[in-house]
Amino acid sequence: MKIIYTNISPINNAYTNLNHIFYLKKHNPQKVYVCVWDSFVYEHPLFEKSLDNTTNKEQKLKENVLILEKLMSSLKIDYKIIYLSEATNRLFRNSQYLLQFHGILSNIKVEELKMGFGLEYVPFGKISLSKLNYIIADCLIATYLPELFPEICSSAPNYYLTSERFKAFENNINTYLKTNFSKHIPPKRIFVKGVPVIMHPEKELIPSLEMSIDSISHIVKSHYTKKPDAREFSDLIEMLSSILGEFELKDKKIKKVKLERMYNRLNYEAFIEVISKNLYNYFIKIIEITSKIDIQKR
Repeated sequence: MKIIYTNISPINNAYTNLNHIFYLKKHNPQKVYVCVWDSFVYEHPLFEKSLDNTTNKEQKLKENVLILEKLMSSLKIDYKIIYLSEATNRLFRNSQYLLQFHGILSNIKVEELKMGFGLEYVPFGKISLSKLNYIIADCLIATYLPELFPEICSSAPNYYLTSERFKAFENNINTYLKTNFSKHIPPKRIFVKGVPVIMHPEKELIPSLEMSIDSISHIVKSHYTKKPDAREFSDLIEMLSSILGEFELKDKKIKKVKLERMYNRLNYEAFIEVISKNLYNYFIKIIEITSKIDIQKR
């Protein structure tokens, strides 16, 4: 049975989070455990700014998680949601697991983290120190999930789907656990690859479901000061094709393959327009799909 554990930080409904679900589906899991990083979301300044007078943190997070649940349901993914705050409480109540957490943390040298800056498409420099702690805890949660959540999990996940940023920590975690706790090796990693992260350099905003076409275009233009290479363009189109059967270019509908072939004929302005418009269309499709799904209490 293919059981996958994964994590997600729905600060908003960014395309990176939505794509994570499609990436998950590609691996055809029989069961999925999704750890929502609520602790990280609550401390993030962008999440705080998204709140209004009528919505508190818990409500807003539930709204963001609901979109992901509806998307998983539409893709017929059998999933269970857990939350990082509860998972870490259970993890740290066990003295052995707490020892492992601190042992791994004490073995990570700042110099060793430099390799993270060489990872393609990963904005590694934006990772906070608290997120480093969450990454380590999350790996241990995946490793000991049946012990931590026996009420929902009877078999250990055999795969751990996560961002490539984990590569900066992977050797340290594996070596420490193998040396000191040889029977407890984390599930096999699956890294989310080929997903360019479009982020406003100052505001750190990523295009999301809540945004207008103008807001999305502003972020895309701020991120790309020049047209990227053909491979990155192809990766963007491939990501969007998970839900877009056709792409819009100058008010015309064209197929993915044809759009990729047109790359050299697109100037900078046309590139910004085609990515912005089709990101917006991507979100419209997500809204259409999720609006038809009713999530029952699980």
